[in-house]
Amino acid sequence: MNGFDLAAINLVNSIVGRWPEFDRFIAFLSWQNILKGGVFATLLFWAWFSHRPRAKEVVVATLYGSVGAVAIARILAAALPFRTRPIFNPAVHVHRIDGLNTGTLIDWSAFPSDHAALFLGLATGLGFVSVPLGIASGAYATAVILFPRFYAGIHHATDIIAGGLLGVCLAFCACSQPLRDRLARPLLALERWKPALFYAAMFIVCFEVAELFEGFRNSAESAWRIFARHHAGSLPHG
Repeated sequence: MNGFDLAAINLVNSIVGRWPEFDRFIAFLSWQNILKGGVFATLLFWAWFSHRPRAKEVVVATLYGSVGAVAIARILAAALPFRTRPIFNPAVHVHRIDGLNTGTLIDWSAFPSDHAALFLGLATGLGFVSVPLGIASGAYATAVILFPRFYAGIHHATDIIAGGLLGVCLAFCACSQPLRDRLARPLLALERWKPALFYAAMFIVCFEVAELFEGFRNSAESAWRIFARHHAGSLPHG
């Protein structure tokens, strides 16, 4: 661990345990998807029906950029050397928060943060619809979603910074002309041609955002296990 990350985690984690009610609140925030993805899915629907100029194009481009940032973050996490989360690193001596569920994270590399990539990307896109909304949603993501993960030792500071920069850059590029119009044109044509199909698909995408792509990840992991077992069973023995 680099000196910056070590100093930052030691500074913030040193107050864990001083205010038990605050620690319980942090643990509560860590598993409340409705207060994370649910809030941003609601904001995306507000932006879509706000009748602001180019709002629909921006929402489509924002989803492209933010989801793309999450995909790149997961590819980087798999391709780069594994980075242990502070809470699982015995050399850091992180104080654990009661009620925090981290069992599913032990096999996931910490760098970069896909939460930061997704939510700061979404906040950047919302800023193209309304600058005050973009600033407010970015502040909300930092305070309610990202800070608890740092405070609890789930991420290093540089995990969040790198993930956030990835999300902001991809969303900014996706929402800038002319890429925004190129990304949005086919889907907006589908909305006009087959609105029932479009909004059914839009619901699934926003539902996955609200659930932090948990359903997609679980389905992908199950499919991979089935494929791996089938492939192992088909290999010749001896």
